[in-house]
Amino acid sequence: MPQLGWNTEKAVWERISCSVLDGGWRRNSFSYEAASMLKDERGIYIITNLATHLSKEEPFCDFQTPLYIGHSINIQKRFKNHTSGKSVDSIFRKIFEFRKHCFFWYKYLPKSSKDELRMREQELINVFGAPLNKINSVSQEGSLIGGFLD
Repeated sequence: MPQLGWNTEKAVWERISCSVLDGGWRRNSFSYEAASMLKDERGIYIITNLATHLSKEEPFCDFQTPLYIGHSINIQKRFKNHTSGKSVDSIFRKIFEFRKHCFFWYKYLPKSSKDELRMREQELINVFGAPLNKINSVSQEGSLIGGFLD
């Protein structure tokens, strides 16, 4: 079963690669029309939800929760897949009521192999959990157990 919620173990946080933490993250609205803002490039991404729809007051106005964490060899294509809503189990359908309050955070990692992308994705899942990730792409021990691939 995937981890839900943030991990509080210091050792897990310390294992996050510098390539994940070092700047370069960009934010896009989570709507199909915003796909033109993305490149046909490989990388990692996080779909987050802002709690401002609950209240504009603190602390709710500051909460941004990771809902889904992924990787792709083509960020633009994957974004279109997530936001088209064509698939019955698409992320877009699952967050239907909240999608206006969601962001697509992404980081291009053009020189990373598929395995490296999976590992970076897993580092983020290990730290933040993500309620919409059905199965982790790589177990904490490092063996492949599933996930979404392009």
